[in-house]
Amino acid sequence: MRIISRSEAAEILTMKAVIRVMGDVLTDLARGEAVKSLRQVLPLLEGNLMGLMPGYLRREAALCGPAGVRCL
Repeated sequence: MRIISRSEAAEILTMKAVIRVMGDVLTDLARGEAVKSLRQVLPLLEGNLMGLMPGYLRREAALCGPAGVRCL
């Protein structure tokens, strides 16, 4: 598992790369080759919330495709 910060993400991911990857992911989702669940929201102290957005890409050649979660 790898956890990256906002600044690391900005260094690693260019807008061009993100647009390409999101296009691929949305295509996989439409074909049923990706799985995502509804966003889960956890209430925190002082009215704060944490949103969790999990997803998984199915890949025939791999036992376990890429999986991840975005925490907001």
